[in-house]
Amino acid sequence: MERLNAEFTDNEISCFSYRVFMECTIGDRTFLIREAHMSDAGPVKLLFDLIYGGKYPDSELEHLAEELLDRSRNLCIVTEFEHSIVGCVMIKMDHKQRIGKCGRGLLLPEFRRIGLAQTMLRQAINHLCLDTCQLDLVYGTSRTVNPGPANMSAAAGMMQMGLFPNAVQIDSMEHLNLEVYFSPGSLAKRRSNPSILVEFKNIFDLAMESIGINECASLVPFASPMESKCNRALIINRNQEEVARRYQWGVENELFAIPFYPFQLPNMLLVAEDVGEEVFVWYDDRGKRAAITGYRSDCRDVGGLFRAVAATMESYGAANLELLVSAHDPIAQQGAYAARFLPCAYFPAMHLRCDGCREDYLILSRTFRLLDFGHIAVSQLNAKFLRVYMLAYYRLYIEPLLGPLPPEVVQ
Repeated sequence: MERLNAEFTDNEISCFSYRVFMECTIGDRTFLIREAHMSDAGPVKLLFDLIYGGKYPDSELEHLAEELLDRSRNLCIVTEFEHSIVGCVMIKMDHKQRIGKCGRGLLLPEFRRIGLAQTMLRQAINHLCLDTCQLDLVYGTSRTVNPGPANMSAAAGMMQMGLFPNAVQIDSMEHLNLEVYFSPGSLAKRRSNPSILVEFKNIFDLAMESIGINECASLVPFASPMESKCNRALIINRNQEEVARRYQWGVENELFAIPFYPFQLPNMLLVAEDVGEEVFVWYDDRGKRAAITGYRSDCRDVGGLFRAVAATMESYGAANLELLVSAHDPIAQQGAYAARFLPCAYFPAMHLRCDGCREDYLILSRTFRLLDFGHIAVSQLNAKFLRVYMLAYYRLYIEPLLGPLPPEVVQ
């Protein structure tokens, strides 16, 4: 593909102006890759309906026009063929954290396998991380129904850092890859030598190998918690205005044990008022995904709180519950493991701290559905991450009954 030397337009003059990234000819077809504008919202939604048949698990598409208008926080690139939009990719931006989240990437089937998808993604990443230096990192997830999405991300310079089992429900439960683009110099900002629970050592070592860093973590043994005496009957509050207000107040007053959760605002609050606990959760009813975005507790037994949240969300219908834990917070790691959360991904340099360092995070999850890996496509690297996950699963759930795996199996 040939990059044209087109001047960028000033996309803030009008909501209908846009930046042209490139025009390319493949075979006898000419494509225009450009920034989307607000009037593209309808055609982009139609594109999702055509490909997903109305099953795309993202209720926020209803706010797509507003997102396209807010170009300070969203970059959407589309591919146009014969004046019709045939593909798109979107990156949400958090400038305070200098991090972006890539998503909503798709292309009509008849235009796949010719390099358009990775070209769109590559143009978006280059613009935000190299040309304008707005972001240090861009991450996203890709489907494992076939190798195409992961190959596209790799071609755009993203690295695989884990796999989320039973991450989302579309026709059935699907697993997702975690992929991260690290801009030049971003890993140099890493806070090194984290404190890792012994049970999480394997995923840390694999992540360091993936990014080419020779580093050892301080290992912390797991201490089985005492039975909690806290009564945790969690009450669900889904009043959106009240949840948003209480969450914002907690963030402003630095009350939460999770200081950072990118791009997801909670829409559910679980409360145990008699023991002074609040847990904020983002939940996608359609995709059956849930994530703990913040919590506060007056009890020391964090594991008991996480167990109560898991039980509540499973009863509510969630298929998967996700939790971010700092790689430098072994106490939270202890609580998460005690609540049977398992490591499925490791994100180096994820959180930008006030001192300018970027802190690693473990991404832990609990699944409430049957694990089935019979029809997925994973790379050789992500097969290693899956192996780490399944080994942790065996040790936590099965080893107490059947004993350790033979050494030759572990190797």
